[in-house]
Amino acid sequence: MVYGTLVPLYSCPGFYGNSLYDCNSNYSMNVQIVSTPDLCIIDYSVGLPGSQHDSTALVETFISKEHLVLLGDDE
Repeated sequence: MVYGTLVPLYSCPGFYGNSLYDCNSNYSMNVQIVSTPDLCIIDYSVGLPGSQHDSTALVETFISKEHLVLLGDDE
């Protein structure tokens, strides 16, 4: 399972704050979690700037880059 969400930040960060301004007019970071059906987290990606689609964030995870080594043929 793949789940992505925005984690709100308290205020505008001092560095690169404009890149963390999201589509909901808040400052936030994108967090992507890859887990098994029993909720065991197997990979994550944090901090993609701006409004990102889940599939874009998934490309940045280790499991996406090394899927041939980590997953079986039917996974």
